[in-house]
Amino acid sequence: MSRPRVTSRDKSGFDAEEGWRRRLSLVISVALFAISAAGAIACVAICLLSSVPVPPVPVVIWASLFVGVFPLTLVPVLLHRNGVSQWSENRWLWPAFALAVICFLSGFVQLAHGQPEIIHGAYYEDNHGTLTRVSHETYLWAARAAARMFSGGACLFYVFDAGKYANRWLDD
Repeated sequence: MSRPRVTSRDKSGFDAEEGWRRRLSLVISVALFAISAAGAIACVAICLLSSVPVPPVPVVIWASLFVGVFPLTLVPVLLHRNGVSQWSENRWLWPAFALAVICFLSGFVQLAHGQPEIIHGAYYEDNHGTLTRVSHETYLWAARAAARMFSGGACLFYVFDAGKYANRWLDD
């Protein structure tokens, strides 16, 4: 015969172990929200910066932001938690979501002739293996469009993750 588990309950009716778990879950949710929001802000900054005629953001920077999305999106899957966001509760996310979609689509449309490439010092647009030689200005324009498209795509995931973690944070 097993003995009943003895717990100490606080005034709210939760035992001490459950309260500790809820606080830890809250801290994790707030931290993951902050990381997601920072990623979204960085992506929006790249989207805006790539919309003006300045040198394009290096590929390493926006590619690392895109790679950073995967751990944030996979955490709920690995913890077997529901990852569905309640967007109606987070109306403040809609403007960021709209900006991410605009950045992604504007970059996508502007890259209709291909991705920018440098081959032996010459500038090209690579459209599924078909290379078209272009000027330096056209190359920079396409490089900015690529940065805008990929950072806009990453921003979509960061905004989704921020909404998801904000809901967990607000629910706890």
